[in-house]
Amino acid sequence: MAGETVQNTLTLIKAANDRGEATKVDGRRVREAWSKKEDAVLCDLVSKFGPRNWNLIAKGIPPRSGKSCRLRWCNQLDPCLKRKPFTGNMSFVCL
Repeated sequence: MAGETVQNTLTLIKAANDRGEATKVDGRRVREAWSKKEDAVLCDLVSKFGPRNWNLIAKGIPPRSGKSCRLRWCNQLDPCLKRKPFTGNMSFVCL
C-alpha cells in the first residue's frame, strides 16, 4: 500500500515536471534539482535585468520562485564566485 502511494507521488511529480509546472504534494511544493536549461535561462535573464529584481526574473522560469533564483545565482552561478579549496591559513581562520 505505501509503495503504491510513493509510486503515485513520483508519477505525479514526473508528469508535472514534463509539463514545466511546479509540483505540489499534500499542499507542499516539492523541490527539484535545477536543470542545465534552467541555469542557462537564469543566466540570460540576469544578464538582461541584472541581479536585482528576482521576482521578475522568476517569471521567466515558471516553476521557480524569486528566492530560489536569487539563491541559485548567488551561491552557484555568479561568475564572481571563487571556487578554490581553502588554504591552510584560511582553514585556521575559519576554526
